[in-house]
Amino acid sequence: TLGIVPVGTGNDFIKVLNVPTDWRAACEHIVSGKHRRVDVGRVNDCFTSNGVGIGFDTLVGIEASKITWARGFAVYAIGLARTLALTYRTPKVRIEMDGEVLEQNITLVSIANGRCYGGGFWVCPNAEIDDGLFDVCIARGLNRLQILALVPRVMNGTHINDPAVRMARARRVIITSDEPLPVHLDGEVLGIDLHRVEAEIL
Repeated sequence: TLGIVPVGTGNDFIKVLNVPTDWRAACEHIVSGKHRRVDVGRVNDCFTSNGVGIGFDTLVGIEASKITWARGFAVYAIGLARTLALTYRTPKVRIEMDGEVLEQNITLVSIANGRCYGGGFWVCPNAEIDDGLFDVCIARGLNRLQILALVPRVMNGTHINDPAVRMARARRVIITSDEPLPVHLDGEVLGIDLHRVEAEIL
């Protein structure tokens, strides 16, 4: 049994668990003994409760980690602006989802157990943390203006109907690329030059 006290930057996983944001109330919530079973994923040799991001969102996270004078969503908004200006790219990848194969340039791929990350980006708003599947969000390679236009929709979850975005569900997802891929796991950078990411719901 895992008790969560939300003292991170985004605290996104608790948004689907109804854990209080105040640390004192979160401790009381743990003492109350309420619990539920949830899925956990394995990504390469690590484990995830919320999800993994590949591409643009990881670059945003790297830029956001350099900001020490702000908290919450503001950190990621500043990271977003810096990424668009400095490190944006759209690598070509091969995506395997339970046997289906896609090859395309991407802005990002999110393999999610939870619904949101980055302090309030609802990347996979229909994800369920106990359905035995990842929700997968694939945004094709976009230019800077297209990304800026898509961001407000990601913030409220309406991007799922955008023609530049494909949503899917899968138990196992493998992403490979000849180009180096920046990857984050639950908001922590897993690597900036990975060539293979294998995710499986356990």
